Amino acid sequence: MTESRKCEFCGAGVSVGASVCPRCGASQGDAAAIPPPSPYYQEVIPPEPPTAPTAADPVSPVTPPTTADDALQQAADLTRQAGAAASAVISKEKLAVIALIIGILGIPLALLTGGCSLVGNMVGIWLARLARNSSRRKMAAVALALNIATLVGIGIFFTWIVQELLKTT
Repeated sequence: MTESRKCEFCGAGVSVGASVCPRCGASQGDAAAIPPPSPYYQEVIPPEPPTAPTAADPVSPVTPPTTADDALQQAADLTRQAGAAASAVISKEKLAVIALIIGILGIPLALLTGGCSLVGNMVGIWLARLARNSSRRKMAAVALALNIATLVGIGIFFTWIVQELLKTT
C-alpha cells in the first residue's frame, strides 16, 4: 500500500512523492505557498475615487481698459474665468438641475413680472450649455429648450403688445 497524504487545498489523496495534486493541480510541499486560481474566480478592481476638479486659471485682477477692444477682451476673459470657476465649484450635473429650475420658474416669472426674467433665462441657457456634456445631458437639453422657449414667448408677447398699442394710437 502506498503512502498518501491530503492535498493542502482540495483535500484529495496525494501520494507522498507527488509534487502536484491530481485533482486540483495545486503544487504540494514547499512550492504550495500560493494555491492555483480557481477557474471561476474573477478579480473585481474597484474604480478610482473621483478627484475634485480645480480651477484652470486663477482669477486675475481687473485693470481699467484703455480702448473698447480692450474692454471687450477683458469682458471675454472674465467670462471665461467665471465659467471655469463655476464649473470647478459646481459639478455639471448640478448645473443641469439649476438650469432646469430656472427654465421652469422662468415661465410664470415672465408672466408675473412682465418679462423681467429675461436675464434669468439667459443664465439658464448658459448653465444648460455648460451641462450638456454631463451625465444629465437630457435634463440639460430640456432646460435649454424651456429657457429658449420662454425667451421666444416673451419676445412674441411683447411684439404683440407693441402692435396692439400701435393700432390704438
